[in-house]
Amino acid sequence: MIGENKFKKVSLLRFDETYITKDVFGGFTLEKTALGKRIRESRIQKGYTQQDLANLAKIGVVYLSEIERGIKMPSMNIFIKIIDALDVSADYVLRDELPSGKEYVYTEIAEKLLVLTPSQRKTAAAILNAYFTNLQY
Repeated sequence: MIGENKFKKVSLLRFDETYITKDVFGGFTLEKTALGKRIRESRIQKGYTQQDLANLAKIGVVYLSEIERGIKMPSMNIFIKIIDALDVSADYVLRDELPSGKEYVYTEIAEKLLVLTPSQRKTAAAILNAYFTNLQY
């Protein structure tokens, strides 16, 4: 469903008598305050006020303020509006929270190779080498 919130609440963590809400985004955990801080930093780097960014993203200034302060987690639709208005990539705003697609694939492959015997790893490497040799660019 378009505009559906893709974040799922997973837990409340107790830390020095403070509850920090974490949400799941694509299988990775995001802390709302960290995401809000990065959106705020990106906004300031662009020289935008909250009102400027809210107007560009077509969202309310109060809602943007709540996102920046970590009170609210934006839906995927709103997140995309914000990063489009900031003219930054999602990776830039989500840095240190989500691995890049490339890092994720490398990690996934490395984890699969770790469970193989040395002989099986050698075979896997030979298969990959043959694949890359014949890959059409």
